[in-house]
Amino acid sequence: MGANSGKPSRVFQSLYIGGEPVLDDPVWFETNGVTHVVSMCWRTVGDDVAVDRKNILHLDVADVPSVDILPLLDQTTLFIHKARLAGGRGFVH
Repeated sequence: MGANSGKPSRVFQSLYIGGEPVLDDPVWFETNGVTHVVSMCWRTVGDDVAVDRKNILHLDVADVPSVDILPLLDQTTLFIHKARLAGGRGFVH
């Protein structure tokens, strides 16, 4: 997350990473041109966020350190790769 801002950090020109607080912030998604979302927790973006639902990869996994997310790496990486190839911008939560 950005230093003291509570907002996601840009990892690459087309990829952000951040926490749950931004999931209900349609202004942040629009301002940053986010078109694709990988959400790895019990919830995903709110209904007010203008991201096409087919561009959301929601993996309902417990958000705790003991959960092994390595088996999901191929699926999430491919999703992000396809989004970038299509000119999209992603957010990983």
